[in-house]
Amino acid sequence: MMTPVNRRLAEIAFAAAIVLTVCLGAIASVWMQDPRWLERAGATVSALSAGAVLFQIVTELRIEEERTRLVTEMHRSEECDQASPLGVLEGRLIRKRVEQMQSALVKARLRVAAFVVTGAMIGELLHGYGDLIARGLLLVHSNAG
Repeated sequence: MMTPVNRRLAEIAFAAAIVLTVCLGAIASVWMQDPRWLERAGATVSALSAGAVLFQIVTELRIEEERTRLVTEMHRSEECDQASPLGVLEGRLIRKRVEQMQSALVKARLRVAAFVVTGAMIGELLHGYGDLIARGLLLVHSNAG
C-alpha cells in the first residue's frame, strides 16, 4: 500500500519529469534550430501522462479498500453501547474520524486525477502547438520545410 509520503514523492517525480522533458525539448529546439523538438517533448509528456494513469488506478484501488474499511468502522460506531456515556462518546469519535478520513480519500482521488489531466493537457498543447511556441517565444527558425 502506498503511503502518503510515497504518493507525494511520486507526484513530485511526475511533475519533475514533465518540467525536465519540456525544458530539454525547448533547449533542443533552440540548439538545433528546429521547433519540432518542442512538439516531440509534448508527445513525450503525453506519454508520461498516459503512464501515470497506472498510478491513478493503483490509487483508486487503495481508496476503495480504505472506503470499505471506513464503512465497516462506521457500522462499528453505530453498534457502540448507546446506553453508556462512554459508548456514545466513542461512537461520536469514530464517526468524526471516519468523516475526516473519507474527506482525505476524496482529496487524494482528485489530486491524482488533477496531476494526470494537467500532464496530458500540457503534453497535447505542446504536441500541437510546440513548433509555434518555439518559433514565437524562443525565436527558433525552422531549417525544415
